[in-house]
Amino acid sequence: MSTSSSSATTGTTQSSSSSTIPTSTTVKTKNGRYAFIHEGNTIYEYEQTLDDVILYINPPPGARAMHIDCKITPTHLKLGIKNNPPYLNVRN
Repeated sequence: MSTSSSSATTGTTQSSSSSTIPTSTTVKTKNGRYAFIHEGNTIYEYEQTLDDVILYINPPPGARAMHIDCKITPTHLKLGIKNNPPYLNVRN
């Protein structure tokens, strides 16, 4: 996936040479979505308006909609495969 400009860094780590290396960042992609990237892997992408948030994920190979466990509230996002620990579990 290609990305254009960086909008916010959300986490960092220190390397042995004392330089700061971002581990998590949110970037705006060429298609206008925002992508959350952790350690070089795109975790999810999203689009947001005043009324809606649309979340995009790449499920594991073979997973179907009926396998997805998703809960979204104003203060909580939980996403994963049923009967497994959640892939995302974020509270605000």
